Amino acid sequence: MALSALIGTTDKIVLERYYKNPIAYPFFTAFFLGMYCLIILLVRIGLNLFSALTFKEVLMAMMPGFLFFGTAIIFSKAMLQADASTVYGASQISPIFSLGWGTIIFGNIFLPVNYIGIFTVVACAILLTWEGPSKKGGKIQLNKVIWLVIAATLFRSLSEVFLKIAVSELAFWDAFALSRLGMLFPVLYIISRKSLREQVLLPIQRSGMKVFWMTAFIEVFALINLMVLTLAFSKGPLALVSASQATAPLFVLLFSAIFNFFSPGIVPLRNKTLNITAKVALSLGISVGVYLVYIGH
Repeated sequence: MALSALIGTTDKIVLERYYKNPIAYPFFTAFFLGMYCLIILLVRIGLNLFSALTFKEVLMAMMPGFLFFGTAIIFSKAMLQADASTVYGASQISPIFSLGWGTIIFGNIFLPVNYIGIFTVVACAILLTWEGPSKKGGKIQLNKVIWLVIAATLFRSLSEVFLKIAVSELAFWDAFALSRLGMLFPVLYIISRKSLREQVLLPIQRSGMKVFWMTAFIEVFALINLMVLTLAFSKGPLALVSASQATAPLFVLLFSAIFNFFSPGIVPLRNKTLNITAKVALSLGISVGVYLVYIGH
């Protein structure tokens, strides 16, 4: 999860400094991840390692890519409105969705302590968006970005469901490559629309090709992170793997502090209600929840 947090913190910096809109960065990340996975797929076909699949199997395997692209756009919009630790913290409500999908689709049943762990993760994640009492009636007020994050995590949880199905039915590398290859279809659609194409090219026009190559470099590490995540889904229950990602906010706080120490303000902190101590405490609470989730497994 440390690698995921490092990528997320870097994403925040690159998004705010160079891309500055919620479509351009997902477009280039999807382009590079899709192309990297296309190369993997072509190598497997060339080595005669790729198994023949039905149209239904290919479509199901590609669904994580479609959903991942939608998730990336919503997350990017959220990242432009809140600090990275708040967005990453709030996004850890995903285990509650994964718990539902895991029970309904895969029939996963866990120990009572595991459910306590999942709800601990979700409660701490929601509290990370706290902005103090509302001016109207003194009620608790959460950052409005929580609604964007809920939508994004719902998309992500569905993506994880299709990924779990793919790695359960296909060879690992076929499932991994196809699951991200699906991102190229939204990329092709954006390229075909002039207004959208102009929008995603603006960062390169402003800052030059360094933005292009910088993103290509970052996505190499994102690819490695996705490989590890896909491997985890091939081995463990949906809800437990989803909950294991919840330690990311603590690492995001750590990397944000490191980056801001060497370059003050490079990772903006917009949530002024929760101080760093409260954020660390809630992030540790999420980690405790993750520990409870894994008891008995």
